Amino acid sequence: MNSLDFYLALFGGCKRDVARVAGKVGGLTNCVFTGLCGALPEAKGKGGEMQVAYNKANSGMEKAVFILGVFALILSGCGNPKRVKQEHITSDDAENIISYVTDSINPWGNRILKFGNDSVYAFNEDSVISYILYLDTTMAIKRIIFENGKKSYIEYNPFIAKNLIQAEYFFPDTNIPSHQYYFRDSIIFTEGNPIKVYQYGVSYHKNGKIEYSGHQGVFIANGVAVGVWHYYDSLGFLTKTHNYIYPKDYGDFYPYVIVSEYFLNGKPKWEKLYYNNDSFDAGEEYRIPIRTWKYFSEKGVLYKTEEYENGELIKTEKHNL
Repeated sequence: MNSLDFYLALFGGCKRDVARVAGKVGGLTNCVFTGLCGALPEAKGKGGEMQVAYNKANSGMEKAVFILGVFALILSGCGNPKRVKQEHITSDDAENIISYVTDSINPWGNRILKFGNDSVYAFNEDSVISYILYLDTTMAIKRIIFENGKKSYIEYNPFIAKNLIQAEYFFPDTNIPSHQYYFRDSIIFTEGNPIKVYQYGVSYHKNGKIEYSGHQGVFIANGVAVGVWHYYDSLGFLTKTHNYIYPKDYGDFYPYVIVSEYFLNGKPKWEKLYYNNDSFDAGEEYRIPIRTWKYFSEKGVLYKTEEYENGELIKTEKHNL
């Protein structure tokens, strides 16, 4: 067979033609061609015949060109690879597409698979998916992290995702969201002081009811809670609020929090003020009380006030008795 016949088959990209040619043409050595032809099932067993044809090549140049052609043919795969829809890919599908490679960088998975130009999938040693990284910047989702095969965390592109969602966390071994965070670019005024807001967060009970929600902003280069945060029980009833205040000209009076608790009818039970510092975050027993505290009946009637100074109670007064 001449070189023209070979290359017509080679560039035709058809395994059937390659198998036909393989019986007439040739290759490297008997053992090498036997191994190479294993990549083309239709050409198995033709290594010896290809060796004979190779030995009959008229010149060293023709032999060299012939060898390069065979390598190009095998590397090309002689056809189109199997395609699997991205949204349905599993570890079993991945095994059929490409071999795993060791992932020495990613902390979540030991083996990774790049699926086309769209995404990277990582699996642990038990072939359980660990994370998905989406490479397409026009997609709403950036990456998904899994624990025990269940979604643990989703990072979104907030400028594409619905409602400007940034991130979403899930309860262990469930697909139920525990926390969601949304991008915000706004201002909240607290006692005349404009606080830059960058995020709105929502936490959920396991039954899907909201547990609490509120805004995060920046005060003196620190990320802080801003404005009113609402807290709910597992039935959806408002139980308390935290109103984070940052006075514009606070002087000796530092940022503070107004903590309110509510009756089941939605009316306030009491209103207490604390300094907003590390002692507030440490727990109620460490909080420093300030200013005037107010107590209400279930009908919303003020019946008692308390005055605090330097963290100490200095006055109690009864009302509407």
